[in-house]
Amino acid sequence: MYVDPTGEFSWGKLGIIIGVAATITTVAIATVTTFGVASVAGTIAITSAITIAAKTTEVAILQGKKSKQDGDSFVDIADDIVNSIYNNADKELGSVLLAKTAGYAGGFYSQSIPFQESLDVMRAEGFSIKGFATSAGGEIIDRFSIKGLNYNMYSTASKSSVVMSYASAAYSVGNTVYSWFVKDPVKRAMHQGYSLR
Repeated sequence: MYVDPTGEFSWGKLGIIIGVAATITTVAIATVTTFGVASVAGTIAITSAITIAAKTTEVAILQGKKSKQDGDSFVDIADDIVNSIYNNADKELGSVLLAKTAGYAGGFYSQSIPFQESLDVMRAEGFSIKGFATSAGGEIIDRFSIKGLNYNMYSTASKSSVVMSYASAAYSVGNTVYSWFVKDPVKRAMHQGYSLR
């Protein structure tokens, strides 16, 4: 029916992308429903979903611009976009989730009693890697146990963490909007760490 003239469109990759997008949306909705919008888990879920959507859209925009400049047909442009989104998944998904998790883990630890006690000891006795590692290790085990995670995910996110999370998501959206107006998509993609076809 002239939908896929060459028979080489990346339908499998498109299916994976749609599946991942549906999973992220479902997880975000389920997380917000379970933990609440203002909770730590809710904030992570919402801002991660916004950031991932923004980065994926940015890749699609830049690849579409490049393919159009290359004179590709509509089907080829669509295929290039699917492949670029698929090939840049580590930048769209992995980096976002890692950054969010590390940020909140650091936030949990910095607000903990063992961390504050470690600071007091270091002020009095000087910095000790062994002392710091011991207190950090115990706190990490406590915070990331099933019980600790459950408590922390339900707890209300601090104002500073909410502001930082949403500011980070807004920055990603801003990058996407900016990419819509660039004249050199290849240069912009390199700057953002994406690879285009």
